[in-house]
Amino acid sequence: MAAPIDADNAQEFVIQELLAQRGQQRRVRLRLHTHLLRLADLEDVRQQGVARHFDHA
Repeated sequence: MAAPIDADNAQEFVIQELLAQRGQQRRVRLRLHTHLLRLADLEDVRQQGVARHFDHA
């Protein structure tokens, strides 16, 4: 279990909490970016399929 927070370690505790939150935000942003890239790829494939369909019509 973590040591109790007191005047000596309060600043370090806050720094560690902020770093942990920042790491979590970075992971969430990376996952979101990956999903957006996949959606963009799917949209490109869909657009190409539509274009091919009209080329053959």
